[in-house]
Amino acid sequence: MRGGRRMAPLPDLPAIRAHAAAELASLPEALSHRTSGPPLLVEIAPVLERLAREADRRADAA
Repeated sequence: MRGGRRMAPLPDLPAIRAHAAAELASLPEALSHRTSGPPLLVEIAPVLERLAREADRRADAA
C-alpha cells in the first residue's frame, strides 16, 4: 500500500491458500504442529493501547 491505496490487486483464494501452506511448511517442526503446551502469553504494548483508544475516540466523534 502507498498513501492508503493498494499498489497491486488482491490475490485470489487459491493463491492465499498456497501462500499459507508454503509458510506453514517453512516452520521448524517444533512449531508446525503446535497442539499442546503452555498457552502463549500476549501483551499489548501500552503505546498500542493508547493508539487504539485514540482511534476509537476519533471514530466515535466522526
